[in-house]
Amino acid sequence: MRLKSKGEIPKGMFRDLTQLRIVDLEYNQLSGNISSILKFNNSLLQELHLSYNNFSGNLPSNICHGLPNLRVFDLYHNDISGNMPTLWHQCEEMEQLRLSFNGFNKGPMPGDIQNMTKLQQLYLSDNNMEDEILAKRLL
Repeated sequence: MRLKSKGEIPKGMFRDLTQLRIVDLEYNQLSGNISSILKFNNSLLQELHLSYNNFSGNLPSNICHGLPNLRVFDLYHNDISGNMPTLWHQCEEMEQLRLSFNGFNKGPMPGDIQNMTKLQQLYLSDNNMEDEILAKRLL
C-alpha cells in the first residue's frame, strides 16, 4: 500500500487489511499519535515505512505486538518523543530499525535491543539518547 496524502490517518484504517505485507506512507504530511496508528494486528506485515511525516507521541513499549513478522520499521524524521520502547526482544524478525531524527528522551537505550539477533541496520542518530555501554556492546 502506498499513499501520498496529508492529514491524520483514520482510526481503524488498517484493522481489516490483514493481507498487507508492505505499508509505505513515507514522504507525506501525515500526522497523528503514533501509538494509535500502530494499533493493528497483521501477522503478514513485513515492512512499515512511516518516515518523513509529522507523527507524534510515544512509541508503545510492545512495539511488535500484533506484528510478529515485521522486518523493517522506518520512522525517520517525525516528532516521536518519550522513552524508547522496552520490549524490543519481541521483534524477533526485525532486520532494519530506523528511528533517526526524532525527539526521544535523553537516557539509556533498552538493553534488550542487543537481543535482536536478525538486526542488520540500526539508525538512531539525531535523537537525545546516549548510552556508551550499549554502543560498546553493539560494536
